[in-house]
Parts: sequence; structure tokens; C-alpha cells
Amino acid sequence: MFWAAGKAGFVLTPINGRLKPREILHIVNDSEARALVVARGYEAVIDEIRPGLLHARHYYSVDPGVEGYSYLGGSAEKYPADAPEVSLTEDDLLWFQYTSGTTGLPKAAMLTQGIAGAIVDICYSAIKDKVHFDQNTKALQLLPSYSFSGAAYDILYQWIGAKTVIMESFDASKMMALIEEHKITDCHIVPVILNFLLESPDFGKYDLSSLVCITYGAAPMPPPLLREGIEKIGPVFMQ
Repeated sequence: MFWAAGKAGFVLTPINGRLKPREILHIVNDSEARALVVARGYEAVIDEIRPGLLHARHYYSVDPGVEGYSYLGGSAEKYPADAPEVSLTEDDLLWFQYTSGTTGLPKAAMLTQGIAGAIVDICYSAIKDKVHFDQNTKALQLLPSYSFSGAAYDILYQWIGAKTVIMESFDASKMMALIEEHKITDCHIVPVILNFLLESPDFGKYDLSSLVCITYGAAPMPPPLLREGIEKIGPVFMQ
């Protein structure tokens, strides 16, 4: 969806599916979204708030067979594969990033095409000396895409052409199994994920030696936790 938005010129608004219906209703209306894209299992929330939607006219699902939603994959076959003829500048809006709304309803930060590109450039500059990007780079996407801090690295790895393995929801054992299965070299985490890994009863059952770089952020990393991670996984961590 990010690449489609960047190419076609529409504005993307990712939403945390764990928000309350009234918060989702506010975001959809406040962003003046005209199309909604959901995954199977989330349509019930949209159906609940649908009577209150002010601008939405089109409803899509990334999964086939969701009643009341057009299958996004099937829709793609109706249109030519040629790139859309859209003239865009760095000042055009690309992304509405809504805050958590801890002091009220969520509020949108407006990210332009230029700002989004700059964020990805910053991420690349931060790790390019640590990571040798090539055809063997394999990234694990495990942070939610509604957070731009996580999405920025996911976008970066796709931008450089790395194989990207996507986790639908986090599970420590599943994460380690995916690292072993796909020989994952890179991933971006928050500190609590490292704690979950090290505390997992399955830690030590999987081969994590393919890891080259684990970037972390969004919260302070406790020094004892980082030292334990380096001791048990290796010197692969970067803030």
C-alpha cells in the first residue's frame, strides 16, 4: 500500500486495529478517507462504525471472500500494469500518522513524499556501515506498519530489494523459527521484544546465527538487557 500511495499520489492512513471503534471512526472521518482496506477479522469493527462514516465510499479486503468488501487482489486485474501518469512533488502528502491520543482523540501528523523519503534515508545512513546490503539480505518485519518508526525500516528493506518476511502478529517462538527458516539477517525491534526472546522457554532451540543487524528504538534499552542480548545472540545490536 505504501508503494502504491507513493506512485499514485493518494494519502495513506494506517490504523491500529486495537483501537476502540470510536477512535477508528474519528481517524477515518478526520482523514476524510474515501476508501478502506482491511484484513479478514477486522471487517466487524468497520461494519460497526459504517453508519457514522462521512466520506468512505469504497471498501476493500486483502483477503478474498469477505462479505461486503471487494477483494483487492481481484480488483488489480481490472487495471493496466502501466504506471499511473501522476505528477508529484516532495511537498505532496503521502501519509497521515496518527498519535496514540493519550490526551484526547488521535491527532494526525502529516508526512509528505519528501519527509517520508528523508526518514528512509536517515535509517539507511544509520546502518549502511554496519550492514552489507546485497542479494542475501533478508529482513523480518514484525513491528506494526501503523507506527512509522517500524514502517520506516520495513520500507527501507523493501526499497533496497531485500527479501522481507512479514509476521502478522508477534510471537517470540514464531519469530525465532522464522529467523532460522529464512536465514534472516536483519530486523528492527523495540526493547521489550528482546526481553520476550531471552525469556522464552524456546530460546536456544533455534539457530539465530544468520542475524547480522538488529536495530532497536522507540524506548530506552536497559543496559543489563542489552548485555545479555549481546552475550546470547551476538554483537549485532544497533540503536
